[in-house]
Amino acid sequence: MTGVRRVASGAVVTDTAQHDHHVRTSSTFLLDVFDEPDPARRAAAIAETYTDDVVWHESDRPVRRREDFECRAEELRAENPDWVFRPAGPASELDDIGHLGFHYGPVDQPPVVSGMDIARTKDGVIIELYTIVTEIRQPS
Repeated sequence: MTGVRRVASGAVVTDTAQHDHHVRTSSTFLLDVFDEPDPARRAAAIAETYTDDVVWHESDRPVRRREDFECRAEELRAENPDWVFRPAGPASELDDIGHLGFHYGPVDQPPVVSGMDIARTKDGVIIELYTIVTEIRQPS
């Protein structure tokens, strides 16, 4: 039988009869990967979080494999270097699916983009990520 509980750090802990398996929340994935300016630290976060054969579904393209994922994350940082991702509420998880709403835009200003990430996981790492943009506003 599997039980799920949130611990003080905000992480979700899944207890199984075989072992305790700690799953970092989707908000940590988002910030560690997409808000990290240092390419080496970003690559390390991606390697820890995503499988080698991850598939990231964006509205205009699928991104396949971890190396291409790293390149796309770098492109996003280069397009808007002063913008940050912010969680839009708590992450939610059920079995192998995680969900996180997000806002994206300039620091200390209203977000320009809002959306959600939906991730499928296996053995505690993301195997597939769907990014759905729900709103795009004009920057202030």
